[in-house]
Amino acid sequence: MGFDYGTIILNNRNGVYFAGQNIIGKIVFTKTKPKTISEFYVKFKGFCAVRWTDVAADNTSVVRSSNEEYFNRKYTILEGEHTLEPATHEYPFTIPIPIDTPSSYESKYGHIRYHIKVVVKAKGAFSADREKSMMITVLTAVDLNKIPYCQHPLKFNLVDSYSCCCVRQGSSQVKVTIPSGGFCPGQLMPVQVSVMNPSKVEIYGVRLAILKHTTYIAKSNSGKKKLHDTVAATRRGPIYSRTTRNWNFEMPVPPIKVYNLELCNFIHIRYELKVTVDVSDFHHNSWDTKPIIFGSIPLLRAIQPVEVSKNKKKGNRSNGHDSTGDFGDTPFGEYDNPGINDNDDDDYSPSGDTSNNYCSNDTGDTCGGTSSADACGGGGGVD
Repeated sequence: MGFDYGTIILNNRNGVYFAGQNIIGKIVFTKTKPKTISEFYVKFKGFCAVRWTDVAADNTSVVRSSNEEYFNRKYTILEGEHTLEPATHEYPFTIPIPIDTPSSYESKYGHIRYHIKVVVKAKGAFSADREKSMMITVLTAVDLNKIPYCQHPLKFNLVDSYSCCCVRQGSSQVKVTIPSGGFCPGQLMPVQVSVMNPSKVEIYGVRLAILKHTTYIAKSNSGKKKLHDTVAATRRGPIYSRTTRNWNFEMPVPPIKVYNLELCNFIHIRYELKVTVDVSDFHHNSWDTKPIIFGSIPLLRAIQPVEVSKNKKKGNRSNGHDSTGDFGDTPFGEYDNPGINDNDDDDYSPSGDTSNNYCSNDTGDTCGGTSSADACGGGGGVD
């Protein structure tokens, strides 16, 4: 028995803390014979490491990496020479977590970790030091109220003109409005879609997708690795020629993990909302993107819910379709698979936990991962 068989016990048994909290713990071990030590302390360290391997043009491997340390602090338990008598010893400690520190993060290409290490330095030239360590998880909040961008609505206005064989076929206008630029996982995002299509061209649908972009930056053998993923998608349509359609609906924000990486120099995560207008053959789709921010503290001002529309359209009769009929859209929220794969790789863990993407269109179909990218607007990708 001895220090090697001791235990670090924390007040939070799951080892999860918020930035700014105190870690309260103790080290417990039993000695069966006296031991003289010169120092007994706890070290608390926060750091980031990024690493991946690329293949160069000459087929040689190039390792790219970065490292940075946020803090490395020492807290003394026993100072100077002491003799630990045969008995069960219990030593408490308190460690403050800095408020200005990034969230814990684990992935295949990089991580941000926080380690607690208890060290006993033995006295004597031939006495070995003893160490015990454990890793904790630090959560740093993202307060949407402190980000001015989140206070303003997202507005999309896509105007397209169509022609075929030098013959003009008219134009269309698609407007999409989101009342805020920031949401929390689990919230309902109100969406207003208005489409005016006086042209001779059928619009297959208006597609909304939440895109995730993760970037790792290396200083040694400098380079960047960029990963892209679609974490949620929905679609409304079709919009036949010479018709107008309007939708009001709520798009659920999937249960993505929120990381505050503002103070990390080598791992960046950002999200975009992409609106795509899918048109019939021989015409190019149009699209636009705007940043969208996901946080852990929601906006204090109320986001007004929208009244779900009955999915009616109005306009003139054309191409044999009744301009006052319903095209049979399915309200957003009826899913066969309410999974989520917020996992371009940042949810990587040794256990290999994975799940499905969270996508839907207005016919009730779902897509999961890259295999259904054509249906819901793309899947994961790596640059």
